[in-house]
Amino acid sequence: MAPSTPSGRLSSPIVAVAAFAVMVLASIWGIAFWLVASNRADVLRTAHAELLGAQNVLAAQIGRTVESAQTLLHSVDSWLSDQSDVPEAGDLAGLARHIDRMQLRHEFPVNVRLFNAAGDMIPFGRFTEAGINIADREYVLALADQAPGSIHIGLPIVTRNNATRAVPIAMKAAPNLLGIAIILTAIPVGPLAQTFKDLLVTAPGAVGLIRDDGYILLRNPEIGTSGARIDIPALEAVYGPLGSFGLLDGMVAQTSRMSVVLAYKKLPLQPLYVFASFSIRDLEAKLAIQTRTTITIAAMATVVAFLMAGLIAWLLHRRDREAAQIKEALIQAEEANHAKRDFLANVSHELRTPLNAIIGFSEMVVMQTFGPLQDRYRGYVGDVLTAGRHLLSVVDQLLDMAAIEARRMVLKPELMDPGAVVREIAEMMKPIAAARGVSIHVRPPKEPVVTVNDPHALRQILVNLLGNAVKFCRPGGATEVSWQRAADGVVEIEVADEGEGIQAEDLESIFEPFWRKEGSYIRRQNGTGLGLSLTRQLIERLDGTIAVESQPEQGSRFTVRLPERLGEAKKRAA
Repeated sequence: MAPSTPSGRLSSPIVAVAAFAVMVLASIWGIAFWLVASNRADVLRTAHAELLGAQNVLAAQIGRTVESAQTLLHSVDSWLSDQSDVPEAGDLAGLARHIDRMQLRHEFPVNVRLFNAAGDMIPFGRFTEAGINIADREYVLALADQAPGSIHIGLPIVTRNNATRAVPIAMKAAPNLLGIAIILTAIPVGPLAQTFKDLLVTAPGAVGLIRDDGYILLRNPEIGTSGARIDIPALEAVYGPLGSFGLLDGMVAQTSRMSVVLAYKKLPLQPLYVFASFSIRDLEAKLAIQTRTTITIAAMATVVAFLMAGLIAWLLHRRDREAAQIKEALIQAEEANHAKRDFLANVSHELRTPLNAIIGFSEMVVMQTFGPLQDRYRGYVGDVLTAGRHLLSVVDQLLDMAAIEARRMVLKPELMDPGAVVREIAEMMKPIAAARGVSIHVRPPKEPVVTVNDPHALRQILVNLLGNAVKFCRPGGATEVSWQRAADGVVEIEVADEGEGIQAEDLESIFEPFWRKEGSYIRRQNGTGLGLSLTRQLIERLDGTIAVESQPEQGSRFTVRLPERLGEAKKRAA
């Protein structure tokens, strides 16, 4: 089940993650399909270019071979025509030597055979077989009604001497004294086909030679090509008249019955076409490999995307759940804090009445209002009075803190001179300071300072700060209070002492409620740990800040910064 908010609806971040995941998946598969289509186009484009290049190579190579064979035929016919007398048997040996010299210039040496008008072979040179007759051969019949010097390229034959396939090229000889009517050459198919075996590399392909009447004379590799014929009129009905070269896409090969893409080119001055072809099934097989690779990568990317989306959704759900838990904890903490404030306020109020009674009656006893008191009891009552006043001070501080935290403290800003409050508090603290042997120095500013603030709150702040300065100053030391207007317009009040100082690691802790470090000088002064906490809360309530600088054994300096007008900082922030 998908994570949801308490109301049952998916949270906005999770919806955004889902939408982003859908976009990523759409991009992945869009790119995958684009790559498949692009690969297909690239393979077909490469295949077409390779076929066109191959048919040019085939045309050049086969054209040279056929022309060489025909040149040899004309040379033999010319040699025979030049014989003016009836030659002796040795004259044909001269023809054999002439043919051998001609063969030195041929890339594929061919055999030459001589036949009389009846089709019987005339032995000469190394060809001495007897009883060979070719009168019924297709290439002899094709030359029957042709003029001397006519040439015909016949259907493939199997040679008698080594049983290899060859393409015969026959010529009708001019009248000669040797009675030779047919001159025959045979181009071996094997060596010629071997030349083209590595011509096509994109996929397994085929190359070959076609006569202009559609008969396949040569095909490599051979697949049922013996006597095979291509229906050229049917092709021209589909593709239009075949020019000197072209590309036929989607042609069904009659030998293999497979769809192929075929490039062809007609040999100049020859009734021949060369061709190079790829089976579309082989091209599709190559594309299938690339397609599987692309689809596999896309599938892996999809899995990764799903995992990442699931992980992000789970993290967001956990964050929402933790946020809800934190919110619930904050609500409970706020309720607990509210209960604490109410408790402190109620308890403090309940304590103040008996404390006031204790202090009042203790003062009456100390003053011996109802008669003299023994010295011993007078000392005890004095201790009770001191303890009562201390406890009342703690209760007052707790009430002030509860009021500040509850935002029930009402500020009454008025135009005032902070120096008047400073002098008032300094005078109030002098008896306490004198009892400890500590002096108080008041440093007025060079120019009068006037501000709009709450004098009651400022008085409480100075009582706490100066009271601490006197309390923690070394006996015989001095404290100092100063105030001034800073360059940025705020009012700065500084309270310094010559006490033991504060450790660097304790500078932030001193503002926490009830903080008293074990074994420290602060601990030995029997303070409650509420004074500085209350002071910072009062200063923050006045939109101010407090900072402290202290070095061990060199004393401390507290700096209070208050806005010139109460509420001015909030207005600037807004």
